Amino acid sequence: MAQFGKEGRDLIRRLYEGLDIDAIKSNNTKKQIRRALGALIFSSDNAGYLDIVENGLTEGLDPVKILGRIRTASERLIESYSPVKGVYEAHHGNPLSALREAYLALSPEEQDRFMDRIEASGWKLGDDPEQLTNTVFTRMSHQRKVPEIKKGDPSGLKSGFQGLEVPRQDLVGHPRGTRDTFLTVKPGEFSTGDALADHFEQVLAPRAMEDLGNAMVQDTPSRLVAAQQGLDLTEVTPENNRALAASEQGALAIRRGTEAVAENYQPTDRGVREILQSAGQDPDVLLTRPTAIKDIGKIITPSLTGFKLEDIQRIAQRTLQVVEPVVNNPIVGQTTPGKLLRGGVVLMGVGADAAQAKSGFTEATTQTNNLRKTAGQLEVLGATMGLGGFVNPLTSIIPGLAAQHLRGRAQRQEEAEMEVQAIEGTRPAPVLEETPEIVKTKQNLPTLNQF
Repeated sequence: MAQFGKEGRDLIRRLYEGLDIDAIKSNNTKKQIRRALGALIFSSDNAGYLDIVENGLTEGLDPVKILGRIRTASERLIESYSPVKGVYEAHHGNPLSALREAYLALSPEEQDRFMDRIEASGWKLGDDPEQLTNTVFTRMSHQRKVPEIKKGDPSGLKSGFQGLEVPRQDLVGHPRGTRDTFLTVKPGEFSTGDALADHFEQVLAPRAMEDLGNAMVQDTPSRLVAAQQGLDLTEVTPENNRALAASEQGALAIRRGTEAVAENYQPTDRGVREILQSAGQDPDVLLTRPTAIKDIGKIITPSLTGFKLEDIQRIAQRTLQVVEPVVNNPIVGQTTPGKLLRGGVVLMGVGADAAQAKSGFTEATTQTNNLRKTAGQLEVLGATMGLGGFVNPLTSIIPGLAAQHLRGRAQRQEEAEMEVQAIEGTRPAPVLEETPEIVKTKQNLPTLNQF
């Protein structure tokens, strides 16, 4: 199926012919309409934007209103790529504004020629998933800014990023700002679709891929520590984000992974060109490939982490597979401390595989003859729990699990009542062999033989 069908292009032209951008008084509205045009023109037909246009024209809506709907749909789509809004941001490999004005200045025949060239080359534009799935970056690496608390922090996660060092200006996803004239073609600069396509493939796309690659270099070490907690930031989709948020273990992975990123984020002065060259690649060739986004990730990840890209993805996947039987353990779920405890068990990168962790946890939680020791351990737990049912990793909590980091604040009043009930034996609670030791340290990284 073609990315850009002829019927879709004709529909877009009908909409654009009825649009008078110069008549729009608000500069902000003009900016929004232009952004919507970029998303509409260059996104694949299956993005759903053509349906919005067709329905709007059938209803007799003004083109500005139709494009307003597209803008809203596009912004919601882009936001859905972020596991935590305001912390992570999806980056368009090739900006929506790069080709928009030059494309609109072409004749319909030349527009078709340009789209045919893009289709044949394999490049993806607009809000295509291949533009976004592998390029969800932290705000620091994307825009050289920390997450803004003033815009709201319902998860409480943004606070962990405040005061972090940000990368050099030339090594982030938008080194020249989001309105980048260096990546924009002026209207009328090229009169044919072939000439515009040549300029895109030979000049614009390599520039954009280098910017993207620099941001990926900054975030790659953080992607490893996030994966260690079950959060895969190497290949992000809205569907996977929804699935994670809908499950207890997935929500814990998002929280713990993001906390790990905040704790371990360290910008580097190395650029993507340097790393590609050290890996025996020619940046001037690689950055011109339509597969550059995926290629960059595969090449730089071992240099920056010691792991292959697919190994990091496997770490994240296995973490969730191990966490699930613990989260769903019926014995642990009988008490509020137990509910918090089950989320606090760290099961990745600590010397135990899924079967060992499940066996060890079951053994520990079925020992109900030592409730006083359990209550003492839950008291330590209660002093370190975060609010809202989310917890941070515990240390030395069951056989086969080693030390991890404890952070957070306790919901003391409710926990105290539950602990008393556990001591009295009115509520069964998991028994642990040792009292957790609170150790503030950097996240321990797993080794491949642990999986």
